[in-house]
This record gives sequence, structure tokens and C-alpha cells, in this order.
Amino acid sequence: MNFSGGNTDVFGVVNSTAGTRVIISGGSTATFYDAFTNNANEVRTSANSATVFFGLVNGAGPFTGTGEVYYEGGYSPGNSPALVTTESSIFFGNNNTLTMEIGGIVAGSTVKEPVFSICEVSVTF
Repeated sequence: MNFSGGNTDVFGVVNSTAGTRVIISGGSTATFYDAFTNNANEVRTSANSATVFFGLVNGAGPFTGTGEVYYEGGYSPGNSPALVTTESSIFFGNNNTLTMEIGGIVAGSTVKEPVFSICEVSVTF
């Protein structure tokens, strides 16, 4: 699925599977209004482009590119367990719920520590 030049609205559940790619490029904005499962090879948001999710986003596929990704309806990375890579600039809306499963209390072979580099993180429990 590729988006280029302009704005595109996508309605309906999207299930990107292994071997597929979703690419948003050319200064475009792709807005997904319903649930989005990312198990693809990548969801790429290129420079000067944006991806907006209003539904729940889940799955173990990476988010690549240097564009901006907005999570407005919920984000639950991984397929329990998983290591999910996000390269884009990400923004969480006020109504977004970020859900991460932690497999224990000690980092090691079954538990990975969340790693955030070059970012500002604010967490409320």
C-alpha cells in the first residue's frame, strides 16, 4: 500500500502482514480511522510526510522513516513478546493509551527494557 502527494483517508480495519510494506511519501498524509495491525516488513513515513492513526495500532512490525507518526486511538506494540523499532518522530494524542506488556521484573533473556533515545517521555501511572 503506497501513498504519495496529498491527503488520503483510509476507513476500515487494516491488517498488514509479513512480506508487505505500507509507504507514505512525497509530502503526503495518510490517515487511518480504524484498527491497524502492523506485522509488515515496514510501515515507512518518509521525510515531510505524516501518518495518523485514530484506531488502535498493534503488531510487531517496525515503523521506519523520518516523518511524523501520530497515535490518537491507542498503541500496543508487539505480539507478546516482541521488539518493535520506531524510527519516526512519534506523537501520542491526549486520548491515546499506550499499552506495553512486560514479561517480568528483571531485565534479561525474557525481559527487554524499553529504550528511548533522543526523546522526551512523560509517563503517568
